[in-house]
This record gives sequence, C-alpha cells and structure tokens, in this order.
Amino acid sequence: MKHHHFANPLRTFFVFFLIFQLSGCATVSKVETVGDIQPVLADKCQIEIIDKSALPIGSKIIGNIETHIKGNIFFGGVVRTNDEGYKELRIKSCALGGNAVVIDDVIESSAAEMRHIHIWARVLIIPKT
Repeated sequence: MKHHHFANPLRTFFVFFLIFQLSGCATVSKVETVGDIQPVLADKCQIEIIDKSALPIGSKIIGNIETHIKGNIFFGGVVRTNDEGYKELRIKSCALGGNAVVIDDVIESSAAEMRHIHIWARVLIIPKT
C-alpha cells in the first residue's frame, strides 16, 4: 500500500526561507511621494547624487526613499553603496520624476556571510540652469 506524503507547511516555509537566505541579493525599498506627483522619467534618466550638506538653492523635495539591500557574499551577493545602493536610488528617483538624490544616512554592516546596506534619501527636482 502506497502512502502519499503531503508537504509539511513548516518544512515548505523552511525550504523557501533557506532559498531566500542563500540567494545572491535581496532589495526592499519604501518610496513615499512628497507634494504633487511628478511625471515618471525613463529608468536611465540622469540622477545627480549629492551630499546632504550641499542642498541646491531652488530644489524641491518630491519624495523619500528608504532602501535595504542585503547580499550573501558566498553566492555573489556583494553589495556596495556606490554600486547597488546608488543603482536602486536612481531607479526609484526616475520613477518619482526627480533629477537628484540627497543621501541623508547610510548604515553598512556585515554578519557572517551577509552584507547589509540601509539608505535613507530624499528625491529632489533641481531646476535646470
């Protein structure tokens, strides 16, 4: 007599959790619009990344971004603020219609094989001169 085994929900959760943990990178971003909604720009739009102490005169804040990127170094998940972090900020800023990002805070950390970057930023429109 054959017995059919159904997947145990806890085992299924563990398998998916393990796959997620072993994957190269994972990115979670929270985007908030400030003020009027702006037209979306193409993904490859030009975004200037500036220091928070250099907020340009006449700029307008149109959004906030909080992004968390993690990578497992054993599976090619090397994450860097200047690479993966800036790429994510550019994509989200273009989607909001901005042309600049002010990075307010960055936390980088490592634990075992995992590397984490957490970035808080504001999306701006800087008038063209």
